[in-house]
Amino acid sequence: MRKCEKCGASMKLDLRLKVNGGGYGMVVRVDEKQKATTIDDVRVAVCPECGYTEMYLEDFVNPLGSDSVKLTFIRNGKKHKISYKPEEVKKYMVGMSYNAGDTEATIGNVTAGSAMDEAGAQPGDVVVAVDGTEIKSGDELQKYIEENPFGDNTVTITVNRNGKTKELEMTPQYQTVYSKGFDYNLARKRMTFGRTLKYSFVEVKYQINTVLKSLKMLVTGKVSANEVSGPVGIVSAIGDTYEASKSEGAYMALLSLINMAIMLSANLGVMNLLPLPALDGGRIVFCIIEVIKGKPVSRDKEGMVHFIGFALLMVLMVFLIFNDVRKLL
Repeated sequence: MRKCEKCGASMKLDLRLKVNGGGYGMVVRVDEKQKATTIDDVRVAVCPECGYTEMYLEDFVNPLGSDSVKLTFIRNGKKHKISYKPEEVKKYMVGMSYNAGDTEATIGNVTAGSAMDEAGAQPGDVVVAVDGTEIKSGDELQKYIEENPFGDNTVTITVNRNGKTKELEMTPQYQTVYSKGFDYNLARKRMTFGRTLKYSFVEVKYQINTVLKSLKMLVTGKVSANEVSGPVGIVSAIGDTYEASKSEGAYMALLSLINMAIMLSANLGVMNLLPLPALDGGRIVFCIIEVIKGKPVSRDKEGMVHFIGFALLMVLMVFLIFNDVRKLL
């Protein structure tokens, strides 16, 4: 359970941010061995008491395994370093995440290849019953699973999808997961302006690192063309973010959208600095060449390079828009 850093109350988890990408709408997926889906699985946790909002990735980019973990923490002002092995836990799982709290048990993520995936579940489905037991909220679903843990028997999960009820039959999969053995963000602490400013830089750094990891996944071929979105996908993500948070009130929706704006701004900054023609990064490359050569590059040649780069970017944009529209149909 995640606690609010400001007031200590239990936060509502798994609110979907559904960021379909970086500055140009890229969606990035880690490899199937990690049993995760896409970078749009960045989650939003909202405190219902004070409105504090934070984003978290829940071990999707660097999932725990059987290898030792090196942990650095601060206790009483002193830095400590330890090394330990995550606890191995074997249990039956169906492969979904859902909104916790007293709102509808909306499925946020369906793990590729899981029982839920094979049964045809989709993100956005609302769980309304499990084996005939009515489910009215995420809290009720969580309590039901705790009291009736999944086994090797067939499970029937009833979902509501666009106003229509569907029954999904599946057999939970016996899987090994690894637990980090602790919870975090449990302390209640009021931040000064200076600490808040410092944290804002840490947050932006985290977003930039996420973009760089995403680009690495793209270059190494872990992302297919179907996992790339453009402006239409970004607008759709903004709409999904609003829909996921509006039930918590206008203030919660505004905070969620501001968090998304921070992420998109960081992504745009990184993308624009790539050493590609027509981008600021491409212009920087030409400036470096001029410094090395000691004389300016021909403006006609530079202009031609940027023109070709711009034309290619336009072709890419048309492809992204077409891809977005195709996925919406």
